[in-house]
Amino acid sequence: MTPVGSLLRACSWRAEKIYRARGRFDCVLWIAEYSDGRRETWETQCTNAPSSASDGAVLDRLAEEMREVFTDRGVVRFSCAYLANKTTRSAPIEPTPLMAPAEWRRPVIIVEAHSAEEHWRAGREIIKSGRQPALAALSQVQEAEDSIYAPLLSGA
Repeated sequence: MTPVGSLLRACSWRAEKIYRARGRFDCVLWIAEYSDGRRETWETQCTNAPSSASDGAVLDRLAEEMREVFTDRGVVRFSCAYLANKTTRSAPIEPTPLMAPAEWRRPVIIVEAHSAEEHWRAGREIIKSGRQPALAALSQVQEAEDSIYAPLLSGA
């Protein structure tokens, strides 16, 4: 397992611990790793944005702030976890009135891990059956070149 993959799994586990303890996930969780192997963990809250700001503007500003923090601290790789919605669309082979395409939105915690060269993403669905919501297993890890966090260490 690469150091970035290890960081992704560590962040996934930490996100699960936060979710179990609070019953919700209302932050962005960060784990930064330095060249000497030390790791630092912290959370950012997105509670002070003006009500007129769009989600995209808030996330862009957060990415700018984190780029500055990472540069100042000498971070070589990092992982983050945040709440998102996963959209699933059905695609019936033969659409009929009884088998019309459908769409579902479910909450998921997205976990990303990045270095200057590697960018990975996976998710953990929030399962709300039973007495207490839980997180599903980590989904298949995929490349995350399209992430707003991918360029934070490359200086782009």
